[in-house]
Amino acid sequence: MNKSSSSAKESSSSSSVKEKDEKTTSAASSEESTESTIPTEPVTVVQAENGYDSAITAARNYYNAYLTNDYEAVYNMFSEDEINAYRKYVKDGGMIGEEDPDKTFGKGNIIKAIKASMANIRSYMAENGGKPAEQWGVSLKDEDLSALSGEELNIFNGKLGTDFTSGFDCNFVYYVDGDENHSFLGNDCAVLEKNGRWYVSFSTVLSSELITFLDIY
Repeated sequence: MNKSSSSAKESSSSSSVKEKDEKTTSAASSEESTESTIPTEPVTVVQAENGYDSAITAARNYYNAYLTNDYEAVYNMFSEDEINAYRKYVKDGGMIGEEDPDKTFGKGNIIKAIKASMANIRSYMAENGGKPAEQWGVSLKDEDLSALSGEELNIFNGKLGTDFTSGFDCNFVYYVDGDENHSFLGNDCAVLEKNGRWYVSFSTVLSSELITFLDIY
């Protein structure tokens, strides 16, 4: 094991669509103003193995999957092209020493990290009101999506060798419980478009959230 854990995090974050200055899922004041989008019907997740038809749909399903604990759905929201490109990027850069990126970032390990991430989100829910996760919602609105510039997208594609044609960052999304107005800042994500289909960005979610829960060393 030639690199420290912090080095591994730096390596992973270098390929995110936009680098984040600090970890998400930090607690927010219950008095912070957020627009509640608590569902009146049970939250559901639309399963998709070949992307979604819009950026906002992809982002909403990502957060809904966290509310319903649907870790398999989250994995299926990623583009297989990006997953493979990221593994090659890490391997070519020697970023994890002797570790095999195909194994380290394989589906089994990523699923475990998603599960741990979901458990972490639920612990924040328990600390902020105590309602079951399925009774929470998110403050996500169309205007919360920030379009990537052509330069940002070119840098991203250049690093990974991918060919996504557009993308959005999804920042400052809050989990909210509605009745008690408890809330906390949620996990970041980004969505990318290819051939008219939208995917949750694997490398962005990995660097902003999942890397903390991956047992790389």
